[in-house]
Amino acid sequence: MAASAATWFKRTSIIRPTENLLVGDTSPKRDLDWCLNIWWPFAGMRRHDLKEGVDFYRHKGVGVVVFNDGHSEVRKDQNINPPSSPATTGTMVNSRYWDPLLRGGDR
Repeated sequence: MAASAATWFKRTSIIRPTENLLVGDTSPKRDLDWCLNIWWPFAGMRRHDLKEGVDFYRHKGVGVVVFNDGHSEVRKDQNINPPSSPATTGTMVNSRYWDPLLRGGDR
């Protein structure tokens, strides 16, 4: 799965701002600094994944996310993260929350 980000991408291009992630609570980085990184190809939160998904371990089974329309939600793991890192498995589950252009459709 190829991953790229364009510095010229405009927020007005987001197809569904109410369903597209802006930031999410993620695992602390190796230097123990806080992190809001949510890079789809490495979004799996399971053991051996690269753990850049929404962290549900710290908040008793739920993670906090902010969407591009400005609202925030508390979500369970299966309702926001892919079941494993897409870069390794090619999964598109929950991609509609991560991809502003919905290239994976409503999955």
